[in-house]
Amino acid sequence: MKTVIIGGSHAALSAAAELRKLSAEAEIVIVSSDAELPYQRPPLSKAYMSGKSSFEQILLRPEDWYAANRITLIRGVFADRIDRAHKTVHLADGEALSYDRLLIAAGARPRRLPEEIGGHLPNVHVMRDLGDAHALMEQMKDGARLVVIGGGYIGLEAASEASKKGATVTVIEAADRILKRVACAETAGDVRTLHQAHGVRIFENAALKQIVEDGGRATGVELSDGSVIAADFIVTGIGVTPDVALADQAGLTIANGVVVDRELRSSDPEIFAIGDCASFPMATTISGSNRCRTPTTWA
Repeated sequence: MKTVIIGGSHAALSAAAELRKLSAEAEIVIVSSDAELPYQRPPLSKAYMSGKSSFEQILLRPEDWYAANRITLIRGVFADRIDRAHKTVHLADGEALSYDRLLIAAGARPRRLPEEIGGHLPNVHVMRDLGDAHALMEQMKDGARLVVIGGGYIGLEAASEASKKGATVTVIEAADRILKRVACAETAGDVRTLHQAHGVRIFENAALKQIVEDGGRATGVELSDGSVIAADFIVTGIGVTPDVALADQAGLTIANGVVVDRELRSSDPEIFAIGDCASFPMATTISGSNRCRTPTTWA
């Protein structure tokens, strides 16, 4: 039995480890678009960017784990197409991988601002992978001006790290308070106070109109009230969407993710999905009282 896993995510490696426990003979192949060994993403905007953790410390598994568990890891190449009829995954480098079972663990992709308002400019960043972290670390310098669009955890973590490095930081949040969707009002208030104590300006109920451009680069943001905030670089933290491009191409059922049953099986019985790219049948609603958790943006 051969299982091909698409994605180098935590879900992908956990699944590979469990598959090996279940079968000593199964052939397991992981395809990751990252050139690096699979790593944890949450620490990128915190411990890694601050220098508290090395890259080796945020690896999901050490390099020798793959060989020891007879798991083939293909790095630095995208899965281009799924041929369901022939049970084959075609990679961007021309290689084709046959499978008996396919597991899609592609995760989510950050939302980007529309190109028509400047989201395509080279100094407008998202925060998802190691490359994004390195690009931001190069610009988080003393005296630099950062505007963060979005007052969620990703944006606030970028704001705190830039502020620690001496940048002038402004956070723009369209909702009436930061952390609106992920934390209770009391937690948001504590976080706001903490950021402001470190010199971060926070504007709530502030709608972005467009990014100001000069010479092909962003130089600031214009708000709906006409005010302009200067910026040397911009970080957008406006949420994510499930990465379903490959599954959609394959004709699988999509509804805010790859639709799966209680056994994680997609509309194709030989293809499964797991993690942020999957849409599960038993969605739950988190009440406001359960959303009071403490962030670690200034830890």
